[in-house]
Amino acid sequence: MGAFDGIKVLELATGITGPYVAMLLADQGAEVVKAEGREGDPAKGTAGSLVWNRGKRSIKLSFEAPEAEQVVRKLLSWCDVLITDFDSPQSKAPRLDHERLLESYPRLIICSISPWGESGPYAHKPGSAQLVSAYSGATATQASFSGDPVYRVMPFASFETAFIGACGVTAALLYRRRSGRGQKLELSLLRDGSLAGLWGETVTRAIALLTTPFGHAPTYRIYQTRDGWIQIAAGNPTFCGKLFIAMGREELISDPRFVNLPWGLASLEDRKALEEIIGRWVSQFTNDGVLALLEQNDIPCGPVRTAEEFASHPQVVHSGMMVELEDPSVGKVEQMGILVALLGNPGKIRRPCPLLGQHTKEVLSELGYSEAQVSDLQSSGVI
Repeated sequence: MGAFDGIKVLELATGITGPYVAMLLADQGAEVVKAEGREGDPAKGTAGSLVWNRGKRSIKLSFEAPEAEQVVRKLLSWCDVLITDFDSPQSKAPRLDHERLLESYPRLIICSISPWGESGPYAHKPGSAQLVSAYSGATATQASFSGDPVYRVMPFASFETAFIGACGVTAALLYRRRSGRGQKLELSLLRDGSLAGLWGETVTRAIALLTTPFGHAPTYRIYQTRDGWIQIAAGNPTFCGKLFIAMGREELISDPRFVNLPWGLASLEDRKALEEIIGRWVSQFTNDGVLALLEQNDIPCGPVRTAEEFASHPQVVHSGMMVELEDPSVGKVEQMGILVALLGNPGKIRRPCPLLGQHTKEVLSELGYSEAQVSDLQSSGVI
């Protein structure tokens, strides 16, 4: 039995964030119906979408058709949670007014996602995870010594917002259980995905200004070996001292330039000097050689792996975090397993990412539509 067994979710969202929230709920037992437009979710077909759309059923609707709004209304009567965003045609075509929805469906929980927020001077602007990262300072905190920012390849703002969204839906469901009332959650990539993830940077701005593409501090960054790259993570003075001892450079412990390690180096010159010292030492070894030496001296470290290498790592295999699914569009797919490990009711992946409209007739039948009514909707192009 999953933690969310019996909870029904209607997803009127596209891209990453909204679908990821719904996936997290589905993994824990929620029944999710993804309502898609005639062309489907634009992100469908990407490798990532096979993960964040798993565990759901898909129905296809022509949202511009008047009859589609009736289908959506029936789905709203059926569901406990509505996940919607501002960018998808699904959220606009039926013109769903959230305040009126709560009047009509007082137990409904609405998880509404936007790039910047639903009010304020930027509410009308389009946005994405990378764009919000650029605005929020997340991109700038990765600046190199030259001051040039570094592009964020991974859409961290989308994933961070999704995790906060799943937490918010869980809290709203608990509140509804106690009060009998639903409510609306407003999430934005700016606040929940970027500002929430930058809390440390806003406090330690001086550190952020010294960021390089290789890391924040000389003792906490990646270095190149003879045959690859490693990460050294000596993040406190004790580990820094152990690192210098392992290097055979005990005198560095009392060097006045480095007394405020790891995060408080006084100048850029001191930082560069220590990076050169550590870098020259590391470059003498192979990955395996230097990692063995560091581990013998109780210094946190590890290789810089590819995603494929990570997936096959013994610890990852032991954790059960990689599973294989039979996907209807691409065959066998290896992907991450259940993220929240509840031992008593661990959740499961019910089904792979659905094909567009794969479950339309099945879901409409459950909503009370007869075969003749479903046939009429199909003939008129509504489904």
